[in-house]
Amino acid sequence: MRAIIPRLVRPDAGLDDVTVDLREARHPLLKGSVVPISVVLGKAVRQSEEDGFRALVISGPNTGGKTVALKSAGLLALMAQAGIPIPAEPGTALRVFDGIYADIGDEQSIEQSLSTFSSHLRTIVELLGVAGERSLVLLDELGAGTDPQEGAAVAKAILANLVRRGCTVIVTTHHGDLKTFAHSTAGVQNANVEFDSVSLAPTYKLVVGLPGRSNALAIAERLGLPREVLAEARADLGPQQAESEALLTEIQEQHRQTEAALREAQRAKLEAEQSNTELVARAKELEAEQLGWLALNKVEVQVMAEEMKSKLRVATRRINALVGDKGREELNAINKDVEKIRRQLEQGPWKVTAAPKETLRPGEFVKVQGIDQPAEVVNSPDRHEVMRVQAGPARIKLHRDKIEGKTKKRPELQQRKVNISPGALAHAIVSDELWVHGMRAQQAVDAVDEYIEKASMAGYPRIRIIHGKGKGILRSAIHRALGDHPLVGLWHEAQPNEGGEGVTVVEL
Repeated sequence: MRAIIPRLVRPDAGLDDVTVDLREARHPLLKGSVVPISVVLGKAVRQSEEDGFRALVISGPNTGGKTVALKSAGLLALMAQAGIPIPAEPGTALRVFDGIYADIGDEQSIEQSLSTFSSHLRTIVELLGVAGERSLVLLDELGAGTDPQEGAAVAKAILANLVRRGCTVIVTTHHGDLKTFAHSTAGVQNANVEFDSVSLAPTYKLVVGLPGRSNALAIAERLGLPREVLAEARADLGPQQAESEALLTEIQEQHRQTEAALREAQRAKLEAEQSNTELVARAKELEAEQLGWLALNKVEVQVMAEEMKSKLRVATRRINALVGDKGREELNAINKDVEKIRRQLEQGPWKVTAAPKETLRPGEFVKVQGIDQPAEVVNSPDRHEVMRVQAGPARIKLHRDKIEGKTKKRPELQQRKVNISPGALAHAIVSDELWVHGMRAQQAVDAVDEYIEKASMAGYPRIRIIHGKGKGILRSAIHRALGDHPLVGLWHEAQPNEGGEGVTVVEL
């Protein structure tokens, strides 16, 4: 079973250590390809005194693995306390609990006149009499078997009481109120079992930090519920509920993409570290052979040096593109190594002297990217290569890279004064349509806000925003932003032959 002996935490450790730290843990009775779970409760997940949690609320679809996760935590804790190695990865740690209390399954009884809710409640009443801060409490479908509103209220009260006692608690639920409680209460965290919206099947993967959806309609569709019945059910949900479900789906999908990007970044980091080690070793060899290099053909040396620096630049760009903003901190060490090697290459005997850049002096005329007329240099580039130019009545601050080269002043400008309006200059830079399709909602809203100001300055009476159709989430976010913008008059959907609902036409 590839079992390990976990680290055991003293029962009187309080909140100074973890209570449950399962790493790639597997239920010992499951066969075949088992999807492992990882979850940490207690000190190990704290970033500050307010962070960290000892209560976990797991939500998601039926048959998605919620109860298996619950049982795995309890069973592995008992195995560890019995001295039995557990199927998990090294680093797993478990507290020695003085009691493990569980309410799992349906214990309704005709003979004892107990309903599902009554049987659950009877068990919970018993455990509330004994559970304390050294206890592990596992509650399956908390608050089920009765009126949803009242059941959710009872479930929140029970969970709040257990949290105040300092118990380590894991519960499963379908109640939306309990998910909200977990999101807003200190010491409590949401988790979900993933559901593949494409295959309409669970993945059995436990994801901590996000609430799950029950996906009742998707499961009903997979099991063959007639389309007309499904349509009526979706209509009964209402637009607000449907939008909330769609938003949660998008958040979960972004979370999966972020995790995948970080995994790819880790792989790229290992490759980069290996490449850096090889490059550092090669750089040392080159340094040791300095005299030999000087005797080689100068052109051949320059080509090889430029080739090595080009590979370093490509590797850096590739890693940054894979990781994005979230994982950039992990690559600081790699980037420092790359920079160190680049400096070594530039300082060696194979150093290639770049051609000096053309000097730009105030009063000279230059060609600027995106502007047809010559622009006059106001001040020379500073140490950051930033400069100012005068194009007609507009003074523009830009980077030297935007300068295509020097040019002569047009004859007509020498003979007569030409007035160029800010709107005409803006027309040379701003188009009458903006493409935001594929952006995240907030990213698109920021882009639209900035674009509207530029388009208004350019004098456009009407602009087009291309956002695509999709699920309508991006379109809705943009429309909300348009309603608050002081420069916007009216907006409407484009004609079918001009993009239809995938394009919004805005009157400024």
